[in-house]
Amino acid sequence: MLGKMEKMHKEFEKFMKKRLKEGMTEKEIEQLINEFQEQYDENFLRKEEFSENEKEIVYDYLDLAFEADTDSERVKYAKKVLKLDKDNLDAEYLIASATSADSLEMLKKLEKVMKHGNEIMEREKYFDEENIGHFWGIFETRPYMRIKCSYANTLVENGMMKKAIKEYEEILKLNENDNMGVRFRLMSLYAFFEDEENALKLYKKYGGHDEVQILLPLSVLYFKKGESAKAANYLKKIEKNVKGIKKFFKDIMNDRDDIYLNQISDMRYRRFTTDELMFSLSDNEYLFGTSMYVFWAYSKLGEKTGVKSKKVVKLKK
Repeated sequence: MLGKMEKMHKEFEKFMKKRLKEGMTEKEIEQLINEFQEQYDENFLRKEEFSENEKEIVYDYLDLAFEADTDSERVKYAKKVLKLDKDNLDAEYLIASATSADSLEMLKKLEKVMKHGNEIMEREKYFDEENIGHFWGIFETRPYMRIKCSYANTLVENGMMKKAIKEYEEILKLNENDNMGVRFRLMSLYAFFEDEENALKLYKKYGGHDEVQILLPLSVLYFKKGESAKAANYLKKIEKNVKGIKKFFKDIMNDRDDIYLNQISDMRYRRFTTDELMFSLSDNEYLFGTSMYVFWAYSKLGEKTGVKSKKVVKLKK
Protein backbone atom coordinates (compact mmCIF):
# COMPACT_ATOMS: atom_id res chain seq x y z
CA MET A 1 0.00 0.00 0.00
CA LEU A 2 1.02 3.58 -0.67
CA GLY A 3 0.96 4.55 3.01
CA LYS A 4 3.01 1.55 4.15
CA MET A 5 5.71 2.22 1.56
CA GLU A 6 6.08 5.84 2.59
CA LYS A 7 6.05 4.85 6.25
CA MET A 8 8.85 2.31 5.67
CA HIS A 9 10.86 4.94 3.79
CA LYS A 10 10.53 7.39 6.68
CA GLU A 11 11.47 4.74 9.25
CA PHE A 12 14.53 3.79 7.20
CA GLU A 13 15.68 7.42 7.05
CA LYS A 14 15.21 7.74 10.82
CA PHE A 15 17.09 4.48 11.46
CA MET A 16 20.05 5.45 9.27
CA LYS A 17 20.25 8.94 10.75
CA LYS A 18 20.69 7.41 14.21
CA ARG A 19 23.06 4.58 13.28
CA LEU A 20 25.09 5.85 10.33
CA LYS A 21 28.52 7.17 11.34
CA GLU A 22 31.13 9.04 9.36
CA GLY A 23 33.87 6.83 7.97
CA MET A 24 31.83 3.61 7.91
CA THR A 25 32.86 1.14 5.23
CA GLU A 26 30.57 -0.06 2.46
CA LYS A 27 30.29 -3.43 4.20
CA GLU A 28 29.30 -1.81 7.51
CA ILE A 29 26.63 0.26 5.75
CA GLU A 30 25.31 -2.88 4.06
CA GLN A 31 25.10 -4.58 7.47
CA LEU A 32 23.08 -1.62 8.78
CA ILE A 33 20.65 -1.89 5.87
CA ASN A 34 20.23 -5.63 6.48
CA GLU A 35 19.67 -4.99 10.19
CA PHE A 36 16.93 -2.47 9.42
CA GLN A 37 15.26 -4.90 7.00
CA GLU A 38 15.28 -7.69 9.58
CA GLN A 39 13.80 -5.44 12.27
CA TYR A 40 11.16 -4.09 9.91
CA ASP A 41 10.19 -7.57 8.70
CA GLU A 42 9.89 -8.85 12.29
CA ASN A 43 7.63 -5.96 13.26
CA PHE A 44 5.53 -6.41 10.15
CA LEU A 45 5.02 -10.14 10.72
CA ARG A 46 3.88 -9.52 14.30
CA LYS A 47 1.04 -7.30 13.07
CA GLU A 48 -1.68 -8.93 11.05
CA GLU A 49 -3.75 -5.77 11.06
CA PHE A 50 -3.57 -2.23 12.38
CA SER A 51 -3.92 -1.78 16.14
CA GLU A 52 -5.73 1.25 17.52
CA ASN A 53 -2.39 2.80 18.43
CA GLU A 54 -1.03 2.29 14.93
CA LYS A 55 -4.04 4.05 13.46
CA GLU A 56 -2.78 7.20 15.09
CA ILE A 57 0.07 7.19 12.59
CA VAL A 58 -0.56 9.27 9.51
CA TYR A 59 0.31 6.61 6.94
CA ASP A 60 -1.96 4.07 8.56
CA TYR A 61 -4.84 6.51 8.37
CA LEU A 62 -3.96 7.14 4.76
CA ASP A 63 -4.18 3.42 4.01
CA LEU A 64 -7.55 3.27 5.73
CA ALA A 65 -8.74 6.20 3.62
CA PHE A 66 -7.63 4.56 0.37
CA GLU A 67 -9.23 1.25 1.36
CA ALA A 68 -12.51 2.74 2.65
CA ASP A 69 -15.70 1.27 1.21
CA THR A 70 -17.70 4.51 1.34
CA ASP A 71 -16.99 8.16 0.58
CA SER A 72 -17.93 9.16 4.12
CA GLU A 73 -15.37 6.76 5.59
CA ARG A 74 -12.76 7.93 3.10
CA VAL A 75 -13.31 11.56 4.09
CA LYS A 76 -13.24 10.68 7.80
CA TYR A 77 -9.84 9.02 7.62
CA ALA A 78 -8.42 11.58 5.21
CA LYS A 79 -9.35 14.35 7.64
CA LYS A 80 -7.53 12.47 10.41
CA VAL A 81 -4.47 12.40 8.17
CA LEU A 82 -4.65 16.16 7.69
CA LYS A 83 -4.87 16.73 11.45
CA LEU A 84 -1.51 14.98 11.77
CA ASP A 85 -0.01 16.24 8.49
CA LYS A 86 -1.55 19.44 7.12
CA ASP A 87 0.55 19.16 3.94
CA ASN A 88 -0.60 15.67 2.95
CA LEU A 89 -1.67 16.09 -0.68
CA ASP A 90 -2.90 12.50 -1.01
CA ALA A 91 -5.44 13.13 1.75
CA GLU A 92 -6.54 16.37 0.11
CA TYR A 93 -7.04 14.52 -3.17
CA LEU A 94 -9.15 11.82 -1.51
CA ILE A 95 -11.41 14.42 0.08
CA ALA A 96 -11.79 16.27 -3.23
CA SER A 97 -12.62 13.05 -5.05
CA ALA A 98 -15.11 11.85 -2.44
CA THR A 99 -16.98 15.16 -2.19
CA SER A 100 -17.22 16.16 -5.88
CA ALA A 101 -20.55 15.72 -7.66
CA ASP A 102 -19.03 15.88 -11.14
CA SER A 103 -15.74 16.37 -13.00
CA LEU A 104 -16.09 20.15 -13.12
CA GLU A 105 -16.44 20.38 -9.35
CA MET A 106 -13.51 17.98 -9.04
CA LEU A 107 -11.45 20.26 -11.25
CA LYS A 108 -12.14 23.30 -9.07
CA LYS A 109 -11.15 21.39 -5.94
CA LEU A 110 -8.01 20.01 -7.55
CA GLU A 111 -6.97 23.53 -8.52
CA LYS A 112 -6.86 24.37 -4.80
CA VAL A 113 -4.87 21.21 -4.04
CA MET A 114 -2.47 22.07 -6.86
CA LYS A 115 -1.98 25.56 -5.45
CA HIS A 116 -1.13 24.07 -2.06
CA GLY A 117 1.19 21.54 -3.73
CA ASN A 118 3.06 24.27 -5.59
CA GLU A 119 3.49 26.18 -2.32
CA ILE A 120 4.97 23.08 -0.66
CA MET A 121 7.36 22.43 -3.55
CA GLU A 122 8.53 26.06 -3.48
CA ARG A 123 8.88 26.12 0.30
CA GLU A 124 10.91 22.90 0.42
CA LYS A 125 12.99 24.00 -2.60
CA TYR A 126 12.08 20.93 -4.66
CA PHE A 127 11.81 23.17 -7.73
CA ASP A 128 15.54 23.91 -7.51
CA GLU A 129 17.36 23.20 -10.76
CA GLU A 130 19.19 20.08 -9.53
CA ASN A 131 15.85 18.33 -8.86
CA ILE A 132 14.18 19.07 -12.19
CA GLY A 133 13.89 15.88 -14.22
CA HIS A 134 14.25 13.59 -11.21
CA PHE A 135 11.07 14.19 -9.23
CA TRP A 136 9.89 10.59 -8.99
CA GLY A 137 13.23 9.63 -7.45
CA ILE A 138 12.58 12.15 -4.66
CA PHE A 139 10.08 10.35 -2.47
CA GLU A 140 8.56 13.49 -1.01
CA THR A 141 7.55 14.84 -4.42
CA ARG A 142 5.49 11.81 -5.45
CA PRO A 143 2.19 13.01 -3.91
CA TYR A 144 2.60 16.27 -5.82
CA MET A 145 3.22 14.37 -9.06
CA ARG A 146 0.13 12.22 -8.50
CA ILE A 147 -2.00 15.33 -7.91
CA LYS A 148 -0.59 17.06 -10.99
CA CYS A 149 -1.39 14.00 -13.11
CA SER A 150 -4.92 13.76 -11.70
CA TYR A 151 -5.41 17.46 -12.39
CA ALA A 152 -4.29 17.01 -16.02
CA ASN A 153 -6.59 14.00 -16.46
CA THR A 154 -9.52 15.99 -15.09
CA LEU A 155 -8.76 18.83 -17.50
CA VAL A 156 -9.13 16.33 -20.35
CA GLU A 157 -12.43 15.09 -18.89
CA ASN A 158 -13.69 18.67 -19.04
CA GLY A 159 -12.49 19.22 -22.60
CA MET A 160 -9.69 21.62 -21.62
CA MET A 161 -7.16 19.93 -23.88
CA LYS A 162 -4.60 22.72 -24.33
CA LYS A 163 -4.31 23.23 -20.57
CA ALA A 164 -3.94 19.47 -20.13
CA ILE A 165 -1.08 19.40 -22.64
CA LYS A 166 0.75 22.06 -20.62
CA GLU A 167 0.37 20.01 -17.43
CA TYR A 168 1.53 16.74 -19.02
CA GLU A 169 4.53 18.50 -20.58
CA GLU A 170 5.45 19.93 -17.18
CA ILE A 171 5.17 16.47 -15.61
CA LEU A 172 7.61 15.06 -18.17
CA LYS A 173 9.98 17.95 -17.52
CA LEU A 174 9.90 17.26 -13.78
CA ASN A 175 10.20 13.50 -14.23
CA GLU A 176 11.92 12.51 -17.45
CA ASN A 177 11.65 8.77 -16.70
CA ASP A 178 7.85 9.14 -16.85
CA ASN A 179 7.05 6.55 -14.18
CA MET A 180 3.34 7.47 -14.45
CA GLY A 181 3.04 6.95 -18.20
CA VAL A 182 1.78 10.44 -19.05
CA ARG A 183 3.61 10.26 -22.41
CA PHE A 184 0.75 8.09 -23.67
CA ARG A 185 -1.92 10.65 -22.83
CA LEU A 186 0.22 13.44 -24.22
CA MET A 187 0.74 11.60 -27.52
CA SER A 188 -3.01 11.20 -27.92
CA LEU A 189 -3.49 14.92 -27.35
CA TYR A 190 -0.83 15.77 -29.93
CA ALA A 191 -2.65 13.47 -32.35
CA PHE A 192 -5.97 15.18 -31.57
CA PHE A 193 -4.50 18.55 -32.55
CA GLU A 194 -2.51 17.03 -35.45
CA ASP A 195 0.65 18.40 -33.84
CA GLU A 196 3.14 16.39 -35.89
CA GLU A 197 6.23 18.27 -34.68
CA ASN A 198 5.71 17.64 -30.97
CA ALA A 199 4.39 14.12 -31.57
CA LEU A 200 7.58 13.14 -33.39
CA LYS A 201 9.73 14.72 -30.67
CA LEU A 202 7.90 12.64 -28.09
CA TYR A 203 8.24 9.52 -30.24
CA LYS A 204 11.97 10.11 -30.63
CA LYS A 205 12.38 10.38 -26.86
CA TYR A 206 10.07 7.57 -25.71
CA GLY A 207 9.26 5.46 -28.77
CA GLY A 208 12.16 3.03 -28.66
CA HIS A 209 10.05 0.13 -27.41
CA ASP A 210 7.30 0.57 -30.03
CA GLU A 211 4.60 0.81 -27.36
CA VAL A 212 1.02 0.51 -28.60
CA GLN A 213 -0.07 3.70 -26.83
CA ILE A 214 2.63 5.65 -28.66
CA LEU A 215 2.18 4.11 -32.10
CA LEU A 216 -1.61 4.08 -32.27
CA PRO A 217 -2.07 7.85 -31.74
CA LEU A 218 0.69 8.48 -34.28
CA SER A 219 -1.20 6.37 -36.80
CA VAL A 220 -4.37 8.35 -36.05
CA LEU A 221 -2.50 11.65 -36.39
CA TYR A 222 -1.40 10.84 -39.94
CA PHE A 223 -4.85 9.44 -40.78
CA LYS A 224 -6.33 12.79 -39.73
CA LYS A 225 -3.76 14.62 -41.87
CA GLY A 226 -4.66 12.48 -44.88
CA GLU A 227 -1.24 10.83 -45.03
CA SER A 228 -2.42 7.23 -45.19
CA ALA A 229 0.98 5.69 -46.02
CA LYS A 230 2.53 7.05 -42.80
CA ALA A 231 -0.60 6.10 -40.83
CA ALA A 232 -0.39 2.55 -42.18
CA ASN A 233 3.32 2.35 -41.34
CA TYR A 234 2.70 2.93 -37.62
CA LEU A 235 -0.31 0.60 -37.69
CA LYS A 236 1.83 -2.18 -39.18
CA LYS A 237 4.37 -1.72 -36.38
CA ILE A 238 1.58 -2.51 -33.91
CA GLU A 239 0.44 -5.48 -35.97
CA LYS A 240 3.89 -7.06 -35.64
CA ASN A 241 3.58 -7.15 -31.84
CA VAL A 242 -0.13 -7.57 -31.13
CA LYS A 243 -1.87 -10.84 -31.95
CA GLY A 244 -5.55 -10.64 -32.86
CA ILE A 245 -5.45 -7.00 -33.95
CA LYS A 246 -7.61 -7.61 -37.04
CA LYS A 247 -10.32 -9.32 -35.01
CA PHE A 248 -10.07 -6.52 -32.42
CA PHE A 249 -10.94 -3.78 -34.92
CA LYS A 250 -13.71 -5.92 -36.42
CA ASP A 251 -15.23 -6.41 -32.95
CA ILE A 252 -15.03 -2.68 -32.20
CA MET A 253 -16.82 -1.87 -35.47
CA ASN A 254 -19.58 -4.32 -34.56
CA ASP A 255 -20.11 -2.99 -31.01
CA ARG A 256 -18.42 -5.94 -29.33
CA ASP A 257 -16.03 -3.85 -27.24
CA ASP A 258 -17.40 -5.43 -24.01
CA ILE A 259 -15.26 -8.48 -24.79
CA TYR A 260 -12.17 -6.37 -24.21
CA LEU A 261 -13.43 -3.86 -21.62
CA ASN A 262 -14.13 -6.70 -19.21
CA GLN A 263 -10.48 -7.76 -19.37
CA ILE A 264 -8.94 -4.47 -18.24
CA SER A 265 -9.13 -2.30 -15.14
CA ASP A 266 -8.32 1.39 -14.69
CA MET A 267 -4.56 1.00 -14.87
CA ARG A 268 -3.94 -2.71 -15.49
CA TYR A 269 -3.55 -4.36 -18.86
CA ARG A 270 -1.19 -6.75 -20.60
CA ARG A 271 1.29 -4.93 -22.82
CA PHE A 272 1.39 -5.69 -26.54
CA THR A 273 -2.05 -7.30 -26.45
CA THR A 274 -5.56 -6.29 -27.48
CA ASP A 275 -5.96 -5.28 -23.81
CA GLU A 276 -3.60 -2.39 -24.44
CA LEU A 277 -5.39 -1.47 -27.67
CA MET A 278 -8.70 -1.34 -25.79
CA PHE A 279 -7.14 0.69 -22.99
CA SER A 280 -5.81 3.20 -25.49
CA LEU A 281 -9.18 3.57 -27.23
CA SER A 282 -11.28 3.80 -24.06
CA ASP A 283 -8.85 6.12 -22.28
CA ASN A 284 -8.79 8.58 -25.18
CA GLU A 285 -12.32 8.39 -26.55
CA TYR A 286 -12.13 12.01 -27.70
CA LEU A 287 -9.55 10.86 -30.27
CA PHE A 288 -11.36 7.78 -31.56
CA GLY A 289 -15.04 8.21 -30.72
CA THR A 290 -16.07 10.27 -33.77
CA SER A 291 -13.38 9.11 -36.19
CA MET A 292 -13.56 6.72 -39.13
CA TYR A 293 -10.08 5.58 -38.22
CA VAL A 294 -11.23 2.20 -36.88
CA PHE A 295 -12.86 1.31 -40.21
CA TRP A 296 -9.84 2.51 -42.16
CA ALA A 297 -7.43 0.59 -39.91
CA TYR A 298 -9.45 -2.60 -40.33
CA SER A 299 -9.35 -2.28 -44.10
CA LYS A 300 -5.57 -1.79 -44.03
CA LEU A 301 -5.11 -4.88 -41.89
CA GLY A 302 -7.15 -6.94 -44.37
CA GLU A 303 -10.18 -9.19 -43.67
CA LYS A 304 -13.14 -7.14 -44.92
CA THR A 305 -15.90 -9.71 -44.44
CA GLY A 306 -18.72 -9.21 -41.99
CA VAL A 307 -18.30 -5.44 -41.70
CA LYS A 308 -21.47 -3.51 -40.99
CA SER A 309 -22.29 -0.20 -42.61
CA LYS A 310 -19.98 2.63 -41.73
CA LYS A 311 -21.01 4.52 -38.64
CA VAL A 312 -19.63 6.60 -35.81
CA VAL A 313 -17.86 4.40 -33.25
CA LYS A 314 -19.23 4.93 -29.75
CA LEU A 315 -17.21 3.24 -27.05
CA LYS A 316 -19.14 1.89 -24.10
CA LYS A 317 -18.33 3.17 -20.65
